[in-house]
Amino acid sequence: MIFMSQFRTIGFISNWPVYQGTTMDHYAHSLIQGISAAARENNCNLLLGCGFSVTGKSPQHHSFWPVPGEGTDFVPVGPWNTNGLIIVPDELTEEQLHYVRDLLDSGFPVIFTTPEGPGPLVSVDNSYGIRSAFSHLLEHGRKRIAFIAGNPGRGGDSEERLRAYHVALSEAGIPFEPKLTAYGAHRKEGGAIAMQQILSSGENFDALIASNDLSCIGAIEVLQQAGLSIPEDVAVIGFDDILEARSLSPSLSTVRHPTFSLGYQAVVTLMEYIQGQREGNTKVIVPTRLITRESCGCRPGTLEIQTAHRTENAIIDEMARACFSEARNSSLEEFRVRSAKYLQAFLMSCREKVYGPILDVIEEHIHWTEAHDEDAHIWQAATAILLENLNNLITLYPELDIVCAALYLDRARQELSEQIQRSTTRAMVGYIHMTSQLGQLTAEMLSAMNIEQTAEILTRHLPEVGIENALVAIYEAGSEDPTSQGTVLFGAGFKDRLNNLTFNPRAFPITGVYSADHPIQLIILPLTIDQDMFGFVAFDAPNPELCAALVHNLSAALRTSRLYQDALAGRKMAEEANLLKSRFLSMVSHELRTPLSLIVGLSEMSLKGKSIEKHDIEQINTSAQHLARLIGDVLDLASSEAGKLRILREPLNLAEVIRVAAKIGEELVREKGLFWNVSLPEQGPWVLGDQTRLRQITLNLISNAVKFTPGGEVRLEIAAAEGEVSVSISDTGIGINEGDLGKVFNEFYRTDRIVEAGIGGMGLGLAVTKQLVEVHGGRISVQSPGRLGRGSTFTYTLPTLALGTMQPDLSASKATPGFIVVVLYKMDDPVDHLGYYLRDNGFMVNLINVDEEPEWLSQVLECLPAAVIFGKNLASQNGWSIAGILKHQAGTENIPIFAYSLDQNNNQGEILELNYLHKPIQADQLTKELSRILSERPGTLTVLIVDDDPGILDMHRRMVEGNGKRVVTARNGREAMEKIALSPPDLILLDLVMPEMDGFAVLDALHASETTRNIPVVILTARLLSDADIERCNRGVASILSKGVFSAEETLGHIEAALARQSSLNNSTRQLVRRALATIHTRFAEQLTREDIATQLNISADYLTDCFRQEFGITPMTYIRRYRIKQACELLLNSDRSITQVAMNVGFSDSAHFTHTFIREMGMSPKAFRYKGYK
Repeated sequence: MIFMSQFRTIGFISNWPVYQGTTMDHYAHSLIQGISAAARENNCNLLLGCGFSVTGKSPQHHSFWPVPGEGTDFVPVGPWNTNGLIIVPDELTEEQLHYVRDLLDSGFPVIFTTPEGPGPLVSVDNSYGIRSAFSHLLEHGRKRIAFIAGNPGRGGDSEERLRAYHVALSEAGIPFEPKLTAYGAHRKEGGAIAMQQILSSGENFDALIASNDLSCIGAIEVLQQAGLSIPEDVAVIGFDDILEARSLSPSLSTVRHPTFSLGYQAVVTLMEYIQGQREGNTKVIVPTRLITRESCGCRPGTLEIQTAHRTENAIIDEMARACFSEARNSSLEEFRVRSAKYLQAFLMSCREKVYGPILDVIEEHIHWTEAHDEDAHIWQAATAILLENLNNLITLYPELDIVCAALYLDRARQELSEQIQRSTTRAMVGYIHMTSQLGQLTAEMLSAMNIEQTAEILTRHLPEVGIENALVAIYEAGSEDPTSQGTVLFGAGFKDRLNNLTFNPRAFPITGVYSADHPIQLIILPLTIDQDMFGFVAFDAPNPELCAALVHNLSAALRTSRLYQDALAGRKMAEEANLLKSRFLSMVSHELRTPLSLIVGLSEMSLKGKSIEKHDIEQINTSAQHLARLIGDVLDLASSEAGKLRILREPLNLAEVIRVAAKIGEELVREKGLFWNVSLPEQGPWVLGDQTRLRQITLNLISNAVKFTPGGEVRLEIAAAEGEVSVSISDTGIGINEGDLGKVFNEFYRTDRIVEAGIGGMGLGLAVTKQLVEVHGGRISVQSPGRLGRGSTFTYTLPTLALGTMQPDLSASKATPGFIVVVLYKMDDPVDHLGYYLRDNGFMVNLINVDEEPEWLSQVLECLPAAVIFGKNLASQNGWSIAGILKHQAGTENIPIFAYSLDQNNNQGEILELNYLHKPIQADQLTKELSRILSERPGTLTVLIVDDDPGILDMHRRMVEGNGKRVVTARNGREAMEKIALSPPDLILLDLVMPEMDGFAVLDALHASETTRNIPVVILTARLLSDADIERCNRGVASILSKGVFSAEETLGHIEAALARQSSLNNSTRQLVRRALATIHTRFAEQLTREDIATQLNISADYLTDCFRQEFGITPMTYIRRYRIKQACELLLNSDRSITQVAMNVGFSDSAHFTHTFIREMGMSPKAFRYKGYK
C-alpha cells in the first residue's frame, strides 16, 4: 500500500552496505545526493533503503533487501509502498535476481544503476572513460600500457572497463600482452597484489590504467616501493575520481565517475517509466570525463596568456568548463550561468573602479558551492581563465584599464582564498560541534536504562546534528513472518506520541505520522540487536552522514535496556520463586502428610490385627489415589512451565466431551447433597483440542465448586458465540474476595477465606487448569460478588472450528486399521528405503518429519497405527522424549515402538524395540503388556525381573505370578546376565537405572549375542525423567543402533517380522490382506483385476472380497480405485505430466474415465485439483 500522499513515491535499494561501519561510502553519498536532488525537483517522496557493514574480528557480510532471509536484513522499501524502484544490483543472489525479474515481468518500474541488473539501465560511459584515458597516455608517448581490472567473471562496470581497454589496444594497433593485465578486485590491497604480479612477470611497461582509484592507489604504492617514479617512469590514470585522488603526490589523473549525475538521471528515467513515457529495457548512458592532474605527466596550473581573439561567450564557456572539470554534483549549464555572472561583476568593478560587485558575487558563489556540496576552490580555476584572457577582455572593452583589471583579479583571488579559508573553518567548527553532540548523545544513550530515556535523549539531540526526526519500529517477534507486523517503539522529533502504534511495515510510511502535504525523504536502516533482525529506523535527515552511527548507538542502548530489564525481571522472578518455594513447602508438608499419616496408621493397625478390614484397605487406596492426584498436578505444572506439556489436537464435539465430565460431576454434587443444574446443547460446538484434558479442566472446576459450596447449587452450562465457546461452572459457595480474584490462578495460592474455613488443598488445581486452557489457545476468568454465600463463576473460553472443518473426513487414514505403520524421523534420517520396503510388503506407511510437523502427535493418533518406528537420528537425539509422549497419551500408550538404523552403503543395520512401562506399574497395564507379547506362546512362560529395589522387585514378582507366569529375579545387570546365560527367559522386565551394570548395558549385551537378541524386553522407567536421564537414555539407544550387527537386508526383514508379530497384525485374514496390498501397491499401474490378485494369492476372488470387506468395509476394486487416485494426486502436484499421462501412469486406460473417477472421489476435476494445489 503506497503512502497516502498526492506525490509519487520513489524507492532506492542497495543490497551492498551504503555505510561502511558508521561512515557513508563516498560513492553512495554522491549517488544519493543526485537521487535526492532529482526527487526534490520532481516533487516526489523518496524512501532510501540502506544498510551498513559491521566491522570487527568477524565482520558481518549482510545483504539488504525487501525480502527477509538468511544473511539478509529486511528494509521496508519495495513495490508495495513505492511507484518505482532504483536498485544498485551489486552481487545479487539467485533469489534476488528472481525477485527483480518477477518485478519486471509484472510491469513494475525498476531502474538499475550498474550493468549487472537484468532490466532498464542508467549507467556511466565506462568505455569512453577508459578509451579517453588510453588516448591521453598515447599523446604523452606511452605505448606499453598495463591494466589493473576489477573482478573476473563479475560482469558490470568491471567487465565493461576491461573490454574498453582491449578495444583501445586494438584501435591503436598495439598487440595485447596478457602479462600486463591483472585483477585488483577494486580494492587498494587488491591493486597492490595485481601490480606485484605485473612487475614479477618481467614485462616492460611505461603506463598504467586502473579500473578504479582504490586499486590504482595500491598499485602506486608498490611502484614507488620498487623505486619507480610517477609519472617519469610510469604514467598512471585511475577511474572514479575519489577524494583521495587529489591528496596523492603527485595528484592522480583519473576518469571522473559522474555519480551525482547518475543518481539524478536514474530518477528522471524512472519518472518517465512511471508516467508511461518510456517502455521496455532501455539504456541511458551518463558521460564520463578525464580529469588530468600530475600522475599522467601533465602539469596543471601553468598560466598561458591567450593572445588569440575570443568572444565574451567563448571566455564564459571556458570558465564554465574549467569549473565543471573540478565539480562533482553540478551541471555544465549551471556553471555557464554562474561564470557569466562572475564575468559581468568583474567588468562592473573594473568600470566603476570599486571592489564591491566582484566581492559580492564571490561570496554568493561560495555559498552556492557549499549548498551544492562542491569544492569552493573551483572558482580559482574560473579566475585563472579570466587572467589568461585579460588581453582579450581589453580588446573587447577598450575602456578597461589593464593595470586596474589585474589588481581586481588579484583581489578576487585573495578574496576567494579568504572565503575558502572561512568556509573551511566553518566546516571544521561545524564538524567539531557535531562530533561533540554525537559524543554526548552516545554517552547518554549508553547510560539509558529504558526506552523512555532513550527516546528523550534522541528527541533532545537530533536537531543539534541536523536530523528532523527519527521513527524506531520493531517487528513482531515469534511470528512466522516477523516483518508482517510492526510496532512503533518510539518517535523522536514528532509532535504526537507514537509509542505502541501498530502498522504493516510494507505500508510504511505511516499515514498520519508523516505529512501528505509536501514530499518527504526518509533514510531507512535495519535495526539489529546481537545480529538478530529487530526492526528498522527511519530518519528525516537532510544530511544522512550520521544515521548509521545513531543506529549503532541505538542498538547498543536498546541492548543495554533489554539486559537491564531482564536483570530486574530476573530479580523479581527469583524473589517470587523464593516466596513460592516457602508456600510450596508449607502446603506440601500438610497436604502430603495427612494422607500419608492415614496410610501408615491404617497399615500398622492392619498388621497388628488378625485380619485386614476391607474398610481399612479402601481408606488406604483412597489416600494413595489422593496422593497420586496431588503429584500429578505438580508434574503437570512442571511440564507446562518447562514447555513439555503436550496435548492432542483433534476436532471434538464439545458437548459430547463435557457430557462425560458432567456425569462424574453430578455424582460429586449428589454425594454432598447439592443441587445440580446443567445446560448443554445436543451437538457442538466443535473445537480443536484434547478430550482428556478438556474433561480434566471441567472436572477440576466442578470439583472446586463442590468443595467450596457448603449448600446450595452447582451449575454447568455451555454458551456459543461467534468464533468461540464458553464453558461456565457456577456455585453458591463461599465466594472470592475482590482482592483475591487476580491471584487465584497463581501456583500454591489459597485465599484467607479458604484457610479460615479449614478447607484443604495445595492451591495447584486452578494453576494447572489455567495452563491447560491456554495450551488449547483459550482463556479462563472468574467472577464473584465477594460476599459469603453468593458463590463464584469460573468460565473458560475456547476458539471454535469453522463449519467446514467440524467433522473432518478421516476415513482415508482410518480405513486400514492395523495395517498403518508410522515412521517418525528427522531431516537427516534416510527413511525412504524403509518406506518403499514396507509398502511393497503390504503395509500402509506414513512418514512424518517431526522437524517440519509440529502437530505430529495428532497425525499419529489420526492414523491409528499398529506400530511406530523411529529413525536412527531421531531415536538418538529425541527418541526417549517422544516415546514418553506416546506412552503418556491416551490412544498411543499401548502402541509398539521400534528404533532402527539402516546403512545401505556399508550393508548394515540394527533394530531395537522400545517396550517400556512407567513405575509404579498398574496391574492392568502389566497384564495387557504380557498378553500382547506372550499371548501366542504355548506352555508355562518365564519372566526375568531385574530391579535393584527389593520392595519393587517383590511387588512386580507377585504381579507377574498373578498372571500365571514363572518368575526369576535379579538385583542388578550382572546377576541378570548370569541367569540369562543359564536359562534364557521368554521376557525380561528391565529397570534402567541400576548399580554395577545398568539397563542399557544389559540391552547392549543382549543384542551382541545371537541367542539372546530376540528375547522381548520391557523397560521400566520413572514417570518423570530429568533432562540428564533422557540424554543418557538417548545415548544408550544411539549406542545400540550404531552396532549394526545385521546386514541391510536382514534389518529390513527383522523390521517386517517384528511388525508381523504384533497382535494387531498377525491374524490369518490380515496376513492375507497384507499380501494382497503388497500386490496392489506394486502393480496398481497395470490393468489389475480382482481375479489377478486372487490367483496370485491362490484363493478365490469371492473370498478375497470377503476378506477386504471384513478388514476395510470396501471391495478390493474400490481400494484399487482409491489407491490409484491417491497416486494420481501425488503426480498432479509434484510433476508436470499432462492429465492423460497421469491417467496412464496410475492404471487408467483412458483420460475420460480417469477424470470421471477423479471427480467422484475428490469432488473436483484433475485440472482443478492441480490448480488448487499450486495455489
